[in-house]
Amino acid sequence: MSYPKSEPTPTGPSAMPIEVLLVDDDERWSEILASDLEREANLKVTVALSANEALMTLQERSSIECVVADYVMPEIDGLQLLERVREERSELPFIFFTGQGSEDVASRAINAGISDYFTKDPTVDQTPLLVNRIIQAVEQRRLQRDLEASEERYRTITEQIWDGIVILRNDRVLFCNERFTKVTGYDAENMADRSFVRTAIHPDDRAAVNDALQTARSGNANGDVFEARLITDTDELRECEYTIQTVPFENDTAQVVSVRDVTESKRRQRSLRRERELNRSVRTALVKARNRSDLEHRITALLSESGYELAWIGETTDDSIQLRRVAGTARYLDRVTLSVGAGAPTGEPSIWTARTGDPKFVADISEMFPTTWRDLAMECGFGSAAALPLCHNGVRYGILAVYHAESNAIDESERELLTELSETLAFAIHHAEVKKALSAPTVVEAELELTGPSHYLTDLVSESAPDVAAAELTVHGTHRHTDALTMQYITLSNVPIDRFVAAAETHPVVEKTTAIDENNPPRIQLAVTEAPPELKLTTRAAVVGTSTVRSDRAILRVELPSERALSDAVAALEDEHGDLSVRSKITSTRPESAHDWGSPVEAADLTEKQSAALQAAYLHGYYEQPRERSATEIAESLGIAHSTYLQHLRTAQQKVFKHIYESTPERQARTAE
Repeated sequence: MSYPKSEPTPTGPSAMPIEVLLVDDDERWSEILASDLEREANLKVTVALSANEALMTLQERSSIECVVADYVMPEIDGLQLLERVREERSELPFIFFTGQGSEDVASRAINAGISDYFTKDPTVDQTPLLVNRIIQAVEQRRLQRDLEASEERYRTITEQIWDGIVILRNDRVLFCNERFTKVTGYDAENMADRSFVRTAIHPDDRAAVNDALQTARSGNANGDVFEARLITDTDELRECEYTIQTVPFENDTAQVVSVRDVTESKRRQRSLRRERELNRSVRTALVKARNRSDLEHRITALLSESGYELAWIGETTDDSIQLRRVAGTARYLDRVTLSVGAGAPTGEPSIWTARTGDPKFVADISEMFPTTWRDLAMECGFGSAAALPLCHNGVRYGILAVYHAESNAIDESERELLTELSETLAFAIHHAEVKKALSAPTVVEAELELTGPSHYLTDLVSESAPDVAAAELTVHGTHRHTDALTMQYITLSNVPIDRFVAAAETHPVVEKTTAIDENNPPRIQLAVTEAPPELKLTTRAAVVGTSTVRSDRAILRVELPSERALSDAVAALEDEHGDLSVRSKITSTRPESAHDWGSPVEAADLTEKQSAALQAAYLHGYYEQPRERSATEIAESLGIAHSTYLQHLRTAQQKVFKHIYESTPERQARTAE
């Protein structure tokens, strides 16, 4: 396993913070110490709860400049971690901070290259001391690194930067340069007077290279580039491009062969082709999938067919990961424990992802510290692995995990591909869950009440009509406009529009205020930078009706498919907005006709932008006669191009009309009646 080398870092008052990796299995103590260190100085502290997690963090984060590790940890102690890190980054400052120690441990740590070592004292605040040790160690390393970088720049300028060069006479090597030695492993002394073709060219390509050399010797070479596989001194296969020129040499001629290693370029081209093919297959799966289960089955099958030994999707419960879909070799899953509680297997990527919510990639499983998980993964034939969260709009839908037989198979381009796939899959699952909720046979209608300053609109009512008891706002529509902005459409009741606009324009979360209609009742469009409660409810398959907002409370009206969905929605809002109560709740069965018919807008399957365009047109009076606002004015209020807005609006209208007039024969008959 190799770690990316960090670049020289500027020092001084305006320098970036020193990034520190704190390694300790005591999670509570680590979080407290990390917080204390960041308060004490310009430090950014990342916590790792095991040696393996520390290795992965160092592999992925070249910006780490110092490691602070406990000596006593389960399975792998701090000294073993130190010795492993020193194999790859001997220069990285490494400090022991432990509650136990001895002269023997200190001696071994010094021999292994420890930067500093001292013992925890619970009776003394040692944070300033530790901060001082970290800063001293890092600044010393920065000075050394700057010196090394200066020397490296000089060497780079003076080194040979051309292609590998071989000079041949009758296929016998007269000379080869250093670049050729780097590519092939053969040096000038070993190659002298040897056959270039028989020594370095793949057997299947020798005839073609011999023909090219013969053409060059006859004086007919045209300098064209051709490809042939090259075998290195260690029997590694490299894909190379060649050009041949004939030059005078000692009353005869010689052939100058230029060799360029294009192995990596070819690999990237193959990777791009695979990415295009997989993306095409994913799009097909998204279109053809009937429901979430079918979608997950198709995606895991595609990953298995594209080269992964195992691919699965699971859901995280309170203490474990429950499998939903599996494709490929499943015997590993029969033996591994997918527990997210205490005693979870060290190293399993899905456990890390379930705990942190972040994607985890293991490039080479064999280079991890020996643990029960690593041994099982290797026994099952896995060389690399990855786990990615399936998350959309802050809602976690599960975990996607993949395992490959080859080490280092999940490179940077593959990571990007898997990340994009997981995001697309999460959105598709969200979409499937919403459709399922909208077609559920039962519906729970509820009124939720948020009290206190839990909604930004309560602030605006208080500021614009502080002494009016009947002052209130009604929220008619909410949609996500961009990743950073949410649009809300409101009407005012007993609230002066001029005072409301003035209050909105100075509120920290309001980006833009547009008066749609200043008559009675006044209508306002607000663009805000925070996600209001109405938007968060839509991410949980809720159909959000109107909201009523006063100076001390907000009442939200929603429809959800079940009691469980209502409970989850209430819990999510309470976590962020505080005091919330359910004012009323009615559970009913949808009429049979509703299952077939439903809302045309919902059933038309609009995208977020199409739905937003249609909603904006209606609320801005675009469909009134005469029109209250033109498409140009609505587009300007939304901050988008007129043509873009019209494209979304026309597509939305076409989908809705198609649903009404071109659906099933039964519906057409009902329409005719």
